[in-house]
Amino acid sequence: MPKIYSAAELVVVWLGEDADDSQQAINLIRLATQIFPLLPDGTGTADATLAAYELPTRGSGPWISVSKLLQRPWFQRLWTLQEIVLAKRASIWCGRHGIDWQELEVLMAYLYRLSALDLLLNIMPPNGQTLCDGIFQVPVIKDRIIRGEQEAPDHLYNVFVQGLSRKATYPEDCVHGILGLLSENTRTHIPAYSWSSHVVQYTEIAAWFLQFDPALTLLHLTDNLGRPAEIPSWCPNFHSDLRNLSLHAYTNFNFNAGFRSRSDRLLPRDAKLRAGIDAISAVARIEETHFIRVSGLRLDRVQRVIPAISHPAYDSNAIAQPRDIHLNPSLLP
Repeated sequence: MPKIYSAAELVVVWLGEDADDSQQAINLIRLATQIFPLLPDGTGTADATLAAYELPTRGSGPWISVSKLLQRPWFQRLWTLQEIVLAKRASIWCGRHGIDWQELEVLMAYLYRLSALDLLLNIMPPNGQTLCDGIFQVPVIKDRIIRGEQEAPDHLYNVFVQGLSRKATYPEDCVHGILGLLSENTRTHIPAYSWSSHVVQYTEIAAWFLQFDPALTLLHLTDNLGRPAEIPSWCPNFHSDLRNLSLHAYTNFNFNAGFRSRSDRLLPRDAKLRAGIDAISAVARIEETHFIRVSGLRLDRVQRVIPAISHPAYDSNAIAQPRDIHLNPSLLP
């Protein structure tokens, strides 16, 4: 499939017949991509500003029609992401009305840049953030494939998030769909496609990823709905939605080893706290042991576990007060 879509001069995406004012949605996408670049820096997107530039205000019919358009099944499938990422050029159509895919990318880029994503999220279901992130990430993934570089752990993590956020009919398709979003340079380092089951497939891909992921970011993706008992706790269930947004993806704070935070402010500027990973890569050893060994510095013990936070309106009193951690820099590797 990657060869087919990457060889096509134009990929035409059919979203279905006109419905939910889809023509109005397409017209607004085209208009907004022309108006948003004209807004002076710092202007913001208050309703008065939108009205002054002849754009619909929050919660109005045109923005609702855009949100309905982005909730169509095509945007929630894994293989369709591969279609759009690998296409040289693409257009999307509803009935007799269509726009260039790049116009949708531009709209999403400006919504993020202007901190105006609430124009859509306030009128979308809980997975609205995931749907918008998927469109926003397309040019990033495409650029990596074009450059042919081996992906860094952070980019691999983002690709895995996109894969876990979409649906596939068969469990085995989930990993194959994700692999098609990686550069050829990266795919050559992945174990051969000789998996005996999707459980072995998931486990071996996760073990491969962990070898290049000193910060263990993959562990943020293991809180899946419907986890089969035979899948190790450190391995995502790629055929299931994430239960919660991961802290790594949701905030700019650093909660996992391998990143600087205010807790290590006493360390030299170039000091790094990284957990080393000894991932089990042989299938036989994975199936027999189902564990990974992690080496690192023992800093402290977990004092309390609270429910996952997936919204800014959290109860700050439910979080234990942070404690400074004093380390001897000579202990660092």
